Amino acid sequence: MRIKAVMVPEARKKFYAMYRHYIQEENEKFIYLDPKIKCRVKFRNYTKAGHLRIPSFVEYISLNDHPLR
Repeated sequence: MRIKAVMVPEARKKFYAMYRHYIQEENEKFIYLDPKIKCRVKFRNYTKAGHLRIPSFVEYISLNDHPLR
């Protein structure tokens, strides 16, 4: 699932400090990450296709055994 989420600057800095370790594949448009970074998002509801409508980043939950709060 692709989510274009707006993050606060502090959360964005944490993400950019660690995401390179989780790259599985990369092309000119996308970077595919191993799904080990967990976060909480809020959203309005689900679309008919089962996707999140208007997702918005709330906070990191954890990175395996490393809490990110």
